[in-house]
Amino acid sequence: MEHIMRKTAPLALYFLIIIVLFLHSPKNIHAQSNGSSPFRILILHSYHSGFGGTEETQTGIKETLKSADNLSIICHTEYLNSKYFGQSQAIERRYNDIVEYYKKDYFNAIIVSDDDALKIILQYHERDFSGVSVIFCGINFLDDYDLSPIKEITGVTEEPNTAGIIKLIKELHPNIENIYGISDKSRTGLLDRRRFTEEGKKWDGILNTRLLYFNSNYDLINALKSLPPNSALYRMSKFNQQQIQYDEVKEAIINLKIPSYVGLLERIQTDSSIGGCVISKIEQGVAAAKIALQIANGVEPNSIPITRPPSVNVVDHAKLRHYGIPKNRLPQGIILLNEKSSIFRERPLTSIGAILTIFLLVAVVISLLLAIMRQRRAEVAMLESKAALLEAKTEAERANRAKSEFLSVMNHELRTPLNAIIGPAQLLECQLADRPQCISLLKLISSASHHLLEIISDILDLSKIEAGKVEITLKPVELREFINNRLSPLIQIAQQKKLSFTVEFLANIPKVIKTDSRVLSQILYNIASNATKFTDTGSVQVIVSTKSNMICISIIDTGIGIPPNKQKRIFERFSQVDMSLVRPQEGTGLGLAISKQLVELMGGRIELESEVGKGSKFHIFIPHNEASSSEVSTTDVPVFRQKPTESTKSGHALIVEDDPKSAFILQKLLSLLNWTSDSAKNATEAFQLIGQKPYEMILLDIGLPGMNGFDIAQKIRSSNETYRPWIIAQSAFTMEDQIKQASESGMDDFVTKPISLSSLRKAMEKYSAGKDATPDSPLN
Repeated sequence: MEHIMRKTAPLALYFLIIIVLFLHSPKNIHAQSNGSSPFRILILHSYHSGFGGTEETQTGIKETLKSADNLSIICHTEYLNSKYFGQSQAIERRYNDIVEYYKKDYFNAIIVSDDDALKIILQYHERDFSGVSVIFCGINFLDDYDLSPIKEITGVTEEPNTAGIIKLIKELHPNIENIYGISDKSRTGLLDRRRFTEEGKKWDGILNTRLLYFNSNYDLINALKSLPPNSALYRMSKFNQQQIQYDEVKEAIINLKIPSYVGLLERIQTDSSIGGCVISKIEQGVAAAKIALQIANGVEPNSIPITRPPSVNVVDHAKLRHYGIPKNRLPQGIILLNEKSSIFRERPLTSIGAILTIFLLVAVVISLLLAIMRQRRAEVAMLESKAALLEAKTEAERANRAKSEFLSVMNHELRTPLNAIIGPAQLLECQLADRPQCISLLKLISSASHHLLEIISDILDLSKIEAGKVEITLKPVELREFINNRLSPLIQIAQQKKLSFTVEFLANIPKVIKTDSRVLSQILYNIASNATKFTDTGSVQVIVSTKSNMICISIIDTGIGIPPNKQKRIFERFSQVDMSLVRPQEGTGLGLAISKQLVELMGGRIELESEVGKGSKFHIFIPHNEASSSEVSTTDVPVFRQKPTESTKSGHALIVEDDPKSAFILQKLLSLLNWTSDSAKNATEAFQLIGQKPYEMILLDIGLPGMNGFDIAQKIRSSNETYRPWIIAQSAFTMEDQIKQASESGMDDFVTKPISLSSLRKAMEKYSAGKDATPDSPLN
């Protein structure tokens, strides 16, 4: 027996070791990999895409990783959007969504950018990314963090050279006795105050370093004005407090008679001060990416020391001259900005051309700049009393109304002349049917006019978004029916191009969701129509699924594709992939810009995958707000009256229109539909004619002199209950509130100028069939 135990003991010990190793092996899928797999990196930014510092950090990371030709590296970039959320619970929900999205993936390293991303990874690293290396960058005052919970961590710090700035101030201004420091109450601002106080103690007996405390713009501006002449100002960080508006503070700093300096600059600019410390966000990203490459080549994170990219001090030459400081007093290593050069003497023609170009640009925007300056001066004055604050509120409301009125008027003024082009072209097409050459020319005019109308609509849509006139209203919508109906016109276009156009709904798609149907309709149509436009052979697929608590609508085409260096640019305003003079497709390049802004207004996002020559995939993510079928309402658009009378194929109509050209075109279009008509220029003439003849239909313009179209419709409805003509609003005013007002005033339908024969025929068919009308909407 003893002999058998001696024989089996090594074997038992071997199996015991295997079991222990298995039990202690990493369980987190994010840390699993094998030698042949690519090195996968998750880049987690604290702030949102498009934020200046974030984009610069991302540029530094991506450009450095691209240089690693000997490694296979895959990067995934995510944003916590902490500047939007502001609350730790919202940031944590966003983080959990990201973890859920990547739960089936593994990562070798995580690059975290800025403080919020580091905090949440320190909190959840063991739970979600056990064994994954962590590289941080853009972190202020790293001493305040406890990095011990993570063994595999290193990175790059970002701290202002406070000691160097205080020394620079004393060297350039030997007579200075006091340095006053200001910062906000953010975490960075409070840490800056601590560093300033600590460094100031080293100057006891030589300099007095003091902090300025404040609670509002008023307090801070008054404190700045009262600083003694033998002082200097040291602004340590930007101002993120809700009650502090930095533009006003900046103006007060410019007017100071004492020198001012900046503690931390992210770009080489002095920001109205003599100088400051520059730390490049791009260099932060470069340094973090270089650490990631070391780890990818087998270096242990613990052996890589935490680094701090070198910072440099800059000063403004013009400010030096203002304070009478000679250049030879500057320490070595200082970058001198705005020093006069001799380029005017070397290239006088180039300089003159540049100056003229600048003057031309200034002339274009001079009125806007003057308006902004007047508004800012008014805001400063309004802060002096409660009465002034009330006046500021009134002025803001007036400006908001002015924006709405401007958009409405521009919509009207642009559409009305087109009405006088498209209308006659349609009439001539009908009258010259036996002259093919004339027909082709008229179709060319009509096509160009409709293209111009699309451009006008895009520009006005973008203006409404930027003016804050688009509000998101969530209402229940039957998702499958809604998407099929919205894409049906594109299916017909695809068939004409001999393309396959399919719509597929994957499992677990909710039947009803709460969303803004107008906004989603425009987003869906813009992107799907682009896919159809830029695909000549193959197919267009629309796939609806759910991902990470979001509804995902994927639009996949086999078109021309988009080069990687232009994929970001296509979401910018007035941008297309091909911006040459011979580009194959027309358009303003606003459709995707509008769609991106509308998706973000809804709380979603758009993602793009594309390869040149193989096609593109656009993924539209919108919030998953599930609802029940009983909640679906049919009152999302203005409800127009349903005509209960018998079917009518012809009749006599009254046109109320103050523009003779528009009235003439309407009469001719009506005659093509077998309707006779009379015309009135205003309310007085209209009521005289209505008293003489019982018109079956009234085509009523909204913007009439004297009594407008809404008031005329209300008077007709209220004056005689037995006389109920069919009233159609016809107008170039197409804002949503105007369409709603038309319905509420008693009108039965709404056609938009320029009026086409097809839209007028559709309205007449509704009258004949007695169906409910659906108004033309700028966002439909």
